[in-house]
Amino acid sequence: LSLIGALLAGRLMQALTVPSQRICEYPIMKIMSINKALRCCLFADEYAVSVFLGIIEEFRQLSLTNKFKPIFLLLPQKDDVLLVRKKGIYYQGLMGKISRIVDMIDMTPYLIRESRLDDLYLEDNVYGGHFSKTGNQWIADKVHGQMEQRGYFNEDIFQIKKNRDSEKA
Repeated sequence: LSLIGALLAGRLMQALTVPSQRICEYPIMKIMSINKALRCCLFADEYAVSVFLGIIEEFRQLSLTNKFKPIFLLLPQKDDVLLVRKKGIYYQGLMGKISRIVDMIDMTPYLIRESRLDDLYLEDNVYGGHFSKTGNQWIADKVHGQMEQRGYFNEDIFQIKKNRDSEKA
């Protein structure tokens, strides 16, 4: 069943007041299935990687112009964490390339060791695209720890902000 057909079938069932949870959920399940199949391919696709690295390079250039420290923060969806637990980090090559352009904090190593993964994500499904309140606090604590460990809170970094603020005044 095509995605458009599924959407139409869902609308028809709603109009006829014959609600079917399976039919109503099919379109999102189809989209997520396609996304899951694409995600691994995109990390191996030379053109997609080139475009993504170009965006990261633009981010780095923007940081030089505006005098801020660029940090790439990777927050995987819950289904990515589950896949990495089974098969390993399938995007490691790309992360290595990104880390040569900008500083990077990858939350995946922390998340794959976390036993209460369901508490950290908002969605009550396998995909888990957004973090819960608990998850956001957990992420903030981990990111803060990484930034502190890397010396991002040293005075010279704050001096950059002070200089930028004084230039604006």
